[in-house]
Amino acid sequence: MRSPLLLTSVAVLLIGAATESSGECWRCRRRAVLEEFTNSGPGETMSQSGVVASLVPILGSGCFHMVVSGSHPPEYAFRGSFETGIDAGKDDAGDTLVSRLTLELWFIGAPTQMIKKWTTLSTLNDVHSQYNRMFKFDRYSPLRKDMPLEALLVEFEQPPDSCTIDLRGKQIVKPGEEIPIDLKEFKDTQGRSPKPFNRILVHVAEGKILNGTPSEDFPEDKVFLLDKDVVTLRYQAPTEEGVTEDTLWVKDACEILPDTVVPMSKVEELGRDIATRKIPIRQGSSASLRVSCEEQVEIHNYDRNWDTKTDIQRTRKSEYTLSFSLESKPDPEKSRGDKVGFRVQSSSVQGAQVTEDETGSEEHAKGTIWEKWKIHLDANPRDSGEHPENHVVLHVDRETGRPVGVHFPFISVDGSWQGQKECKGVRFKDGKYEEYDCSQDLQMNGRLNEPCVSVSDECWKIRGDPASGTLQGGCTRTFEGGNKTSQASYEWEVNAH
Repeated sequence: MRSPLLLTSVAVLLIGAATESSGECWRCRRRAVLEEFTNSGPGETMSQSGVVASLVPILGSGCFHMVVSGSHPPEYAFRGSFETGIDAGKDDAGDTLVSRLTLELWFIGAPTQMIKKWTTLSTLNDVHSQYNRMFKFDRYSPLRKDMPLEALLVEFEQPPDSCTIDLRGKQIVKPGEEIPIDLKEFKDTQGRSPKPFNRILVHVAEGKILNGTPSEDFPEDKVFLLDKDVVTLRYQAPTEEGVTEDTLWVKDACEILPDTVVPMSKVEELGRDIATRKIPIRQGSSASLRVSCEEQVEIHNYDRNWDTKTDIQRTRKSEYTLSFSLESKPDPEKSRGDKVGFRVQSSSVQGAQVTEDETGSEEHAKGTIWEKWKIHLDANPRDSGEHPENHVVLHVDRETGRPVGVHFPFISVDGSWQGQKECKGVRFKDGKYEEYDCSQDLQMNGRLNEPCVSVSDECWKIRGDPASGTLQGGCTRTFEGGNKTSQASYEWEVNAH
């Protein structure tokens, strides 16, 4: 591969205008050199300094510019040639095309690759004729038609524009706890995977990233190469008291050259944020229970005379999370034998419930009466206060002392419910049947309903190694009988051991 800073002898005389641009840039800055230029054929020759002098005003933007030398190696190179005394066919007027100017734009990273090629033809063996056609007049210039070249570079580089930050199901992180975090599903602005030479920088506000290459200027920030589908971070939560939340940023590190040219630690500038994620930090002991319920019920209603029957198909879906703040030390009164109890200091609920009724039509002599409605309720977070009588209990193995299971109190948690009832129907009013809209906004204070399927002992067993940190478990339960079919899933997490 040619050295990206190596110019032929004439190019050393580049004009002073070919310097680093200080203009504003909407993306990562890129630099280019005129790496090679040749002349062939009789007559006039085209100088490298003249070619660069013509390129500078066209490329002189904040994002892409020509350089002679500088602290940062160029990512791109122009290569070109001027040929005279050739027979390249006829122009529209039938005159012979006798000279050709060719410019190529190359990526000089790894692997080296040609990005674009521009060619102009002239009926004159004249340098100025080719300068005008390639650089000056929009009517002729194929190069000017591709301006600004930043769009061409973005299309080639496919820089990361978004990604997913996956905590692997972790809901809460304890102070000082180390967890893996996966950065995945990187996409550019068109939904494509970024080229593998792109780099990212990861920054956290409070904790630490334990792997990756430290940034030269800010060693706590880490640089990673996007040569894999998934970048796995080793994150350590902060240990300071009072920190309840951390923030992780993923940024475009802008560098695309090999680390043999630009070290991984070198980050001269940063592009825009690719992704941001809040990480809850739980001070003290805590627990959470996520419940997902779905049930279908057939209801048969009769009027008071038993001559009208209404069949109702009711579907109810609930998804909510109960969060418990626990005392950091076990309650001696609830810690006996193989049980260790942690008193619940407060609890809250987040989630939603959707209930839908579909009433069957009633065909009888008096007419048809029906009603169809759907209720959607959102539960806003709300601290329900102290519950000194409730405990989250760990069941431990008497021989090893390790926890093997848990027990959650099914507290009727207070919640502020907001939503809407969508309703339409037909009713009998003023001696006639009429359609009516029974929709209404709903706002109420309520208590969380009991789950639609009762739990079993299997739900409370601990999954995985209890010594690994946070205790986790869960199960899925189904019920069929009578007029009801139900399914519920439970996922829980405890930080209290």
